[in-house]
Amino acid sequence: MRRLSGIVGATAALLSAIAFADDARLPLNPAKPLTEAGPKSLDPRLTIELFADAPQIVTPTDLAVDYRGRVWAIESNTHFPPAGYKGHSSDRILVFTPKPSGGRAGDPQVFDDGFRHAMSIAVPFGDGVYVATRREVIHLVDKDGDGKADERHSILKLETKGDYPHNGLAGFASDGLGYMYIGLGENLGADYRLVGTDGRAVSGGGEGGSLFRFRPDGTDLTLWATGFWNPHASCVDAFGRMFTVDNDPDDRPPCRLLHIIPGGDYGYRFRNGRRGIHPFTAWDGELPGTLPMVCGTGEAPSGIITYESDAFPEDYLGSLLASSWGDHRIDRFRPKPKGTSFTAKLEPIIVGGENFRPVGVALAPDGTVFFTDWVSKEYHVHGKGRIWRIAPKEPIKKPVEDLAALDKLPFHALREKLYSPRMDIRRRAAQQMVIQHGKQTFTGLSVFSERRACEVTWAETCRSVHQGVPPLRSSLKTPKRFWSYVEERQDEALLKQIKHPTDVDPSSVLVSLAHRDPSLATAEPGVVAKIVAGGDPLVFAAVVQALTNGQGLTPKVVAGRLRAEQTPFSEVRLALLLAARASDGSDWGKWVLLVAFRDPDPRVRFTAIEWVGEGRLTQFRGEIERELSNPKTTADLFEASLASLEMLDGVKRKPGNEFSGADYALRLACDPKVADNVRAMALRIVPLDHKKLSFAQLTSLMKEGGPELRFEALCTFRNLPFPEGPKVERELALDEHADKNLRLEAIAGLALALDRDEHDTATITALR
Repeated sequence: MRRLSGIVGATAALLSAIAFADDARLPLNPAKPLTEAGPKSLDPRLTIELFADAPQIVTPTDLAVDYRGRVWAIESNTHFPPAGYKGHSSDRILVFTPKPSGGRAGDPQVFDDGFRHAMSIAVPFGDGVYVATRREVIHLVDKDGDGKADERHSILKLETKGDYPHNGLAGFASDGLGYMYIGLGENLGADYRLVGTDGRAVSGGGEGGSLFRFRPDGTDLTLWATGFWNPHASCVDAFGRMFTVDNDPDDRPPCRLLHIIPGGDYGYRFRNGRRGIHPFTAWDGELPGTLPMVCGTGEAPSGIITYESDAFPEDYLGSLLASSWGDHRIDRFRPKPKGTSFTAKLEPIIVGGENFRPVGVALAPDGTVFFTDWVSKEYHVHGKGRIWRIAPKEPIKKPVEDLAALDKLPFHALREKLYSPRMDIRRRAAQQMVIQHGKQTFTGLSVFSERRACEVTWAETCRSVHQGVPPLRSSLKTPKRFWSYVEERQDEALLKQIKHPTDVDPSSVLVSLAHRDPSLATAEPGVVAKIVAGGDPLVFAAVVQALTNGQGLTPKVVAGRLRAEQTPFSEVRLALLLAARASDGSDWGKWVLLVAFRDPDPRVRFTAIEWVGEGRLTQFRGEIERELSNPKTTADLFEASLASLEMLDGVKRKPGNEFSGADYALRLACDPKVADNVRAMALRIVPLDHKKLSFAQLTSLMKEGGPELRFEALCTFRNLPFPEGPKVERELALDEHADKNLRLEAIAGLALALDRDEHDTATITALR
């Protein structure tokens, strides 16, 4: 591990850059300007034009486009202002009205002012304006129609000492059931409390970034998913599937495009070190219970939309478009099914040079796409800024439908609007049909996978909620008809749908599974084993949720089922352990952890080790130490055990040393009672500059241990500048009774010494 720690980040970054360059056919150095003429489109069917430029707007963050086509943009003036900054004193909301002939916009109108660290904006139809600052979500209302905010209501408040500008609240998204979503960055690990208008609060700190769901009035605040670095932007597509871009991985490139499911854990833990390489931190679903990315993105993705319109070529329908601040691009992703989730490939469509830094992205009613441009690599506000517009090369000939006009249409005309390529038109039409005629109006609409059927189902559900009927479980993803479809069938039918989804969206099956009758918690292990047998990580996560929510599980029951002789399916034992951990900590732990530590599956033992460390369950320290001395332990388990012991002892690793555990490792390496392979693994992760790593200690290990330990001691020895080093290596190289591999390693050390002219060639001659 010592030899890898210095090169893992650089190697991963290089591989990521090569992959992107291969996909995009771009030079490997993204900082080198591609052109001085501004960004260009790589799709010959699209064009890009400048919409606004400084001084019309400077250092813009996010933007939105309303149903009338007006562009609402945040001008940032508080993001690290330099000394003597001559710009405006606060952040403000600017509104641009496009000209009928296209081209540059005129001067904007100031809608509101006085914000600090404003990051995101949303302008939903008929519901004012929402602004997310670093520590607050604000609802703005223009009551008299003069284009200026008259009322300001705080609907979410973030109570925290964290104050870094862009790792707080950001990234609005909305779904078909009327919920809104907001992201919270890693907040530099500071404790926080997010509070809604009804007093409902979610607390945390150190776990990484999270996503939250809430009603537009700030009520019903819920933790939706966690384990991010900075979920800076999200969107919900036409089928209710949520996607997020996670901004910045530090030493774990690339940045991530993620498919979000309720309760999902995406692996990042800021409290384990910001570099992301701690044994208990995952970036691509490496650890039990964590979820993988859809694919990598460009550096610093800051905006994402789902394209639901028809101005662009037809193959863009359903595509995700995301910005890359660090790689100077707008990228396209076409999600393709992979089990119950998706995979995708990064496809650059707009590329620019060093001074092209796209941030927010928004879809306009006419099907064109707008995005902001920070311009400079400087983090501080600098007086520059632009807004660009992506449009089809062929002019748009048909008039843009007026969303507001739908409220006056008769029923038959509304039904036709369900076939619109615009998601906002379909949604409003379905809502008006339900308001006017109730649920019976949708007879004859079919197939769950069609965009119109989703809107119809969500409109029905929202109407039921408005009339006092209990809401559709807690899922944004699942059409009501499909709920009954799943719940009328047995496990075998559900399993078939998971493996062979046809006329239904597989993510609907997934969420149905997670919220099924709690009887899954007491089902026979074989039933659960069949569901998770395919190895789908999202299905596994849903099973863990179902088990966690079940009423039939008790510590004693779980402890019994964790025994391999009772539950021979390792995936089920792992799911049970994760559910127990999610249910509670210490009270469950005393029943189940002793069983888990003796499980034959390394993943189960790893989860037990992680639970003990992060839960600070000191009573299980002996179990951790026994795992370290286990001759059959693995490198992952070994490193996890060291990390867990450090947590139990309150040791905090240095920011640049997340691989460490050096003191524990060196102690084990020198313990003759410990198995040789364990001692070798321990020595391997001790840094070369460790103050207790001495000449006498290493030469002793080279003599007393078995071949594996002696070899590792010699590898360490020859990388240290001991004056007596060449003499020891010479004696070992000339020892005909020594292990062959040891002699070869000693010769390699002598060869390095020759390069440094540290001694003559007599030894090499003797070896010949």
